[in-house]
Amino acid sequence: MIHHLLSILVGFSLFACTNHPSEKFENPDFQKLQIDYAQGLRIWKKGDEYRVEIRNPRDTSEGVKSYFFTIKNIDNKSDSISIPVKTAALNSTTFIAYFDKLGEAGLVTGVTFADRMMNENLLNQVAQGKTIELISAGELDFEKVLSLDPDVFMVYSYGDSDFSRIEKQGIPVVLNMEYLETHPLGRAEWIKLAGILTGKAQEADSIFKSIENRYRDLQTKVEGSLSSPSVFTGSRYSDIWYAPGSESYIASYIRDAGGSYVFNNLEGAGSHEIDYEVALKAISDADYWGMVTSQDDPFTMQSILEMDDYYGTFKSFRDSNIFVCNAAKTDYFGDAVMEPDVILADMIAILHPDVLPNYVGKYFRRVE
Repeated sequence: MIHHLLSILVGFSLFACTNHPSEKFENPDFQKLQIDYAQGLRIWKKGDEYRVEIRNPRDTSEGVKSYFFTIKNIDNKSDSISIPVKTAALNSTTFIAYFDKLGEAGLVTGVTFADRMMNENLLNQVAQGKTIELISAGELDFEKVLSLDPDVFMVYSYGDSDFSRIEKQGIPVVLNMEYLETHPLGRAEWIKLAGILTGKAQEADSIFKSIENRYRDLQTKVEGSLSSPSVFTGSRYSDIWYAPGSESYIASYIRDAGGSYVFNNLEGAGSHEIDYEVALKAISDADYWGMVTSQDDPFTMQSILEMDDYYGTFKSFRDSNIFVCNAAKTDYFGDAVMEPDVILADMIAILHPDVLPNYVGKYFRRVE
């Protein structure tokens, strides 16, 4: 069965959080560090001490959670976390990429949904018993987390997430909101949080800067292009076409790759419901169709016809201009968070093949 994931990527509802900082942090002894893309991350530094404030990337008007990280505990600060951590548990596969990129995959002792991981280092650690699965019967096993007793538990917050039981046992819980960032570089910049935790803040800055430079260099290659092919994304369910808004993560990639997103009139970053007949007016004659799917079998043009034979009338189908990321074959929900430059190159090679001739895509490829 084909699982259409692109609308899911942008359709998350927002989250339940605690510890809302109501006052603006002001301390002349702390220097505010530069964050260029990650809307949900703010960092201040004083010597070996860091103040980190986590915000909702899609509504930065209010803080969500704040932390102090230091090489020694700060008196009278219950939100103080000692760094560098020696062990960490993670409840998202995307977080693995941050630690792995810093050369610190070895300190990850617990993960969720290990069966979905593709990172080779973590797969080896699980096989060797060095990293354990924290999911039991499809849900987070709090007892496993408590028995593991990691120095930090990095989590994403969604729906009714409640990690207070873990915090009450003295395990620091650190919120990571990268999945709500709307720009690819914004998601990658959250490596700076992992850098603080592991004592590798400078290395994290350097790694991110290199990724940013490669991304921007690629972007300049298409800025002078005479063409801007139209691109649509999303999927149909019943009589509704679900498509991400103009400020979404995928729309950012399309624009930066020199494409024109056909649903650019849709506000925000979330998923929109469009009457299928209305959507057809925008997508039938679009130049390209991009999608994210997950299936074990090869995804082909025949696969698209099996979804709906009417898709065969689309211009993108007739011109063989359909590209796909099969998340069952590539680590789109893992390592890709730290490879926005690679995904951008994939898309540029598809939308502007003359710019990157002979390029072979890693995540997105044309459907054969």
